[in-house]
Amino acid sequence: MFSLKILKNHDYIITICVILLTILSLVLIYSTTLNAVTLEGGAGTFKKQILFFIAGYFIYFILSTFDISWLQNFRVLLLLYIITIFFLIYVKFFTPEVANTNRWINILGFGFQPAEYAKITLTIITAVIFSSSKEEYEKIIDIGVRKKKKIRKKGLKVSILQFIFKLHYKIDEKFPNFYKYALSFMLLLPIFILVFMQPSFGNSIIILFIWAAIIFTTSSSQLAIINLLIPFFLIPLFQWKIVSFGGIFSGIDTEINILDISLIALIIIIIAAIALALKSKIKWYLIIFSILLAFTIKPTITAIWESNLLNGYQKERIETFFNDPEEDPLDSGYQVRQSKIAIGAGRLLGRGYLQGTQSTLKVLPYAHTDFIFASLAEQFGLIGSTILILIYLTLLVRIQSAAMQTKDEFAFLLYTGFCMILLLNIFINIGMNLGKLPVTGVPLPLVSYGGSSVIVNMTALGLIQAARKRISLKDISESFTPNSHPWQ
Repeated sequence: MFSLKILKNHDYIITICVILLTILSLVLIYSTTLNAVTLEGGAGTFKKQILFFIAGYFIYFILSTFDISWLQNFRVLLLLYIITIFFLIYVKFFTPEVANTNRWINILGFGFQPAEYAKITLTIITAVIFSSSKEEYEKIIDIGVRKKKKIRKKGLKVSILQFIFKLHYKIDEKFPNFYKYALSFMLLLPIFILVFMQPSFGNSIIILFIWAAIIFTTSSSQLAIINLLIPFFLIPLFQWKIVSFGGIFSGIDTEINILDISLIALIIIIIAAIALALKSKIKWYLIIFSILLAFTIKPTITAIWESNLLNGYQKERIETFFNDPEEDPLDSGYQVRQSKIAIGAGRLLGRGYLQGTQSTLKVLPYAHTDFIFASLAEQFGLIGSTILILIYLTLLVRIQSAAMQTKDEFAFLLYTGFCMILLLNIFINIGMNLGKLPVTGVPLPLVSYGGSSVIVNMTALGLIQAARKRISLKDISESFTPNSHPWQ
């Protein structure tokens, strides 16, 4: 029988934020699709979004009562990963193209986007890998030793599995947690490549950053990592002359060669990076490797740009971002230009509900999906946009607050991964609406129209609520012992 006791750790502020975002989503989708007559324009999306939210809330409250220790089960993880890879392969090679991409699987008239669900899979698997104790890996080793006779071939005295684990111990002595980094990267790579091939540049970047965020939070040498990353940011900036000293000496009657000045500055930055890295007790060969790798960034990106890895429309969007959208206002710069016009037209209080000329009259393309933030800004102005951002901020703060309270590493890493999913989607979507980032198909969480986006975000938030049970655990060992069934 259902009992309210299973919701005793439920964060009702998160639920209130979700409800507010739901209301805002339905209000905006109704206004932007009111006059739609085609599917591309948004006809019928309002009713579909209601169905998506009904399914989303069902998943959200069911998962809120879930015992997340079941997600640490090897068989569950393996099944989850295989299903994810299967759908990513299927959507790329066995579905028709839509707008030059293979991102959606149509099921009974509803679009299913595997790349969105891959974010959940990657977060869970990476969190499990980095939260697993050394003792758990030793149990696997013991099993391998007991089964060595089955693995022997042609009189080989040492089993393959035994050799692998002996090698693992030797590597682990010199590079702690190396096997965790290697395993997580090997599992990340197929997901990243398949999503990038769809192509879905925005989602592939988000997937990479989710993995990197979890890796960073598990590291005990975060300052050292930051010091190693300094050359990655500064050296390419000087190579592309994004950062230069030409402006300092412009107008000054001097014979100083600006190129020499930039070269000297680059050398100083490299020396400073080495000094900081040495102070952080980073191995000298890692410092050299980091600097040399930084010099390969520009030629690597140039090679990717000149190859066929990026589609024509993707290159066009990036070029439009770095150039002025006004240079091509009727083609590549049209979406960004109309978005900025809509945001500017809203001013402080907005034009009023259903009064937006850009969003409701179909001047702004994809006003109910990618550019729904511009639709909000036009109708409700700066006040409405600020309220939305405050709701998101409250949601993210509550998630991070729970992460800081829990003593369970698996729960902490789940919070980190899911918080990063929300943060990156919010940042990228609002950034492209403002013209500060290239246009990508990244939706605004729980506001933009889309079934996959709604279900994925509701799933993430449901698991966040479930992970709150770990806050009240008296003994951390309880978190590694699954109950008889997942809803206990």
